[in-house]
Amino acid sequence: MPKGNTKDFRLMLPIILITVFADQISKTAIRALIAPNESVVVIDGFFNLVFVKNQGIAFGIMNKQGIVPIPCLLIGSTIVAIILLMLWYVSFRQKNTWINIAVALIMGGAVGNLIDRIRFSGVVDFLDCHVGSWHWPAFNIADSAITTGVIILFFNLFLGQTSYTKHQAG
Repeated sequence: MPKGNTKDFRLMLPIILITVFADQISKTAIRALIAPNESVVVIDGFFNLVFVKNQGIAFGIMNKQGIVPIPCLLIGSTIVAIILLMLWYVSFRQKNTWINIAVALIMGGAVGNLIDRIRFSGVVDFLDCHVGSWHWPAFNIADSAITTGVIILFFNLFLGQTSYTKHQAG
């Protein structure tokens, strides 16, 4: 393994492990402290803790109870997505610290939700943000890590590339 890849891996592995650990610990706590579909007000009118099992994909899409192929399909597609992300990352040439962090967050989040899908045939969601009666779909730490990683990746690949290109040309 080339020296740069070892350095990247040493940065990424702790982020992946911390993300998975924080995600799984938080979901275990929620499962122990809150009954399914129960809501605990944290900040009135803005933030609750809930215990929702999402058997579908992001934002509860395809969250239908009893449809057997869905969990298998989602487990398989998550594994494929992780493999494709790893292959893309290994072949990507302009890596920087932010891209390493972004990919690690996405991988950690994907693994955290994959563990739930394998263990419980669905993902435990528990963070419920809302304004009045309008609720954002419940989510978890893994979802937050994936979203944060995608945002960082977007800024570095699409908005940062212009400055990278100018720097190389100048």
